Amino acid sequence: MENRLAEIIKKKITKDFQITDKDSILVAFSGGPDSVFLLHHLNLLSNDIGFKLGAFHLNHCLRGNDSENDAVFCQNFSRNLGINYFYEKKNIRKISKTLKISEEDAGRIERYKALNQISKSNEFTFIATAHHKDDAIEQVLMNLIRGTGLDGLSGIPEKRDNIIRPVLDIYKNDIVDFLEKNNISWCTDKTNFETDYLRNKIRNILIPYLEENYNPSIKKGLAKLIDIASEENIFFENYIEAVFEKAVVMTENKAEITLKIFDNLEKAAKRRLLRMIIKKLKGTTFKTTLDHIDKIIEISLLSGTKKYHLKDQIIAEKYFDTLELKLSDVCLRDYENKALNLNFIIEKIPEENIIIPSDYKVEFQITVSEETNVLNNDFEEIRLNPCKIKFPLTLRNLQNGDRFTPENFKGRKKIKKILSEKKLSPEQKKKIAVLEADGRIYWISGVARNHFNALPLKGEKTLVIKRILR
Repeated sequence: MENRLAEIIKKKITKDFQITDKDSILVAFSGGPDSVFLLHHLNLLSNDIGFKLGAFHLNHCLRGNDSENDAVFCQNFSRNLGINYFYEKKNIRKISKTLKISEEDAGRIERYKALNQISKSNEFTFIATAHHKDDAIEQVLMNLIRGTGLDGLSGIPEKRDNIIRPVLDIYKNDIVDFLEKNNISWCTDKTNFETDYLRNKIRNILIPYLEENYNPSIKKGLAKLIDIASEENIFFENYIEAVFEKAVVMTENKAEITLKIFDNLEKAAKRRLLRMIIKKLKGTTFKTTLDHIDKIIEISLLSGTKKYHLKDQIIAEKYFDTLELKLSDVCLRDYENKALNLNFIIEKIPEENIIIPSDYKVEFQITVSEETNVLNNDFEEIRLNPCKIKFPLTLRNLQNGDRFTPENFKGRKKIKKILSEKKLSPEQKKKIAVLEADGRIYWISGVARNHFNALPLKGEKTLVIKRILR
């Protein structure tokens, strides 16, 4: 049994995922039996193959001292194996209330967010999670209860982008048996035995009931269904990819579908194409329901210009021979929040040129020169007489509630409204900063400026702040 399990994982790593000594794997390490089993075997394989290994634990702060004890266990287990250990702590209960989603969903979102950040900053080529065959079966039953299509019957993907699941073909009982026989300890999450969450009800109540009253081999039957559905799903995905290439013009925040092609597709193909587009736009189809998809199809068949706003997701608009999907304003919050990470304070007139890099595709230059009275008409810079402004100046991110007084305008306007009027794309919004001094915003980079009587005259010393797009 032990050799068989080891061979399954080795085949996944070397043949299916083609991992070599040039690769590195970050393991999502909860300390439960599944992730302990995974980390144990990957550690053995890393010694043979030579890939780098790391372990990450997220403390969800949901179980008091038990959560803290799990974190200590994970740290000790990793260090005993000589594995680099990464740790973060998040108040998942608070996050779930803020986002108005379940604690389970909030935990998953925060785990993958942290895993991706750590993986990127430490140059891990893969992220490994310890999902096993029972997890895939439970997921299919959850999807069936909620309502699903072929995607939902495919269970959990073995590989998606840089995320791999090496133990997806192994049952939970085999994992626990291995750990017990080899005296390898693990943490027990008592909440897994509660029935507050749908997944726990399926695991602890529904599956045992089906095994006892309908089919003792129900897990094997569902595992076969997953295999068949996965293979057929790949076939249909390849077909839809070909349709996408012919029918869709895609930018970062918008997709335009040619209706002459779309109208001739079967409804099932239309649904798949729309889901594919939404995933490309948002990175996920989370919260996208069948009703949403069918409503988009419905407006595509109507005459004239029609618009449908999917709550918290996408705006669909049909006009002439085009069906357009674009990110809604609600979705753009995420884009705006992930914009510049900028808060640069200019205490006094700079004695030398300054370049301010940002986390995004833009940088700012600050120089002092003699005024030439040549203004940049596209608002990519602002020129100020430093003797007529009050220091310090702050070059920073946009903030909620920011207001600006346009030149030749009485009163102030919300910057959010100004950006809306300019019809800026999400990509453009991510590159915007504001220049503030003495409670006034002088400049919205690339959008507008107001010199407030600080416009330099020709020949005067001039402070020039310029945005450079990369």
